[in-house]
Amino acid sequence: LKEVRPANPSADKEGLDAMRQQLTRAMRSDLLVQYAGALRERYAVTTDKRAAEQLF
Repeated sequence: LKEVRPANPSADKEGLDAMRQQLTRAMRSDLLVQYAGALRERYAVTTDKRAAEQLF
């Protein structure tokens, strides 16, 4: 490593927007996974396999 250059977000507006959208989606997904996991720990989860099979 010879040098470290600071990022310039205004130099690549499209790239910055794309990264922002990707991070937003990733954070949203992570939060939903954590929320679903917490609900499963707190409440018993059962599946009606027959009803599910009728849907597919």
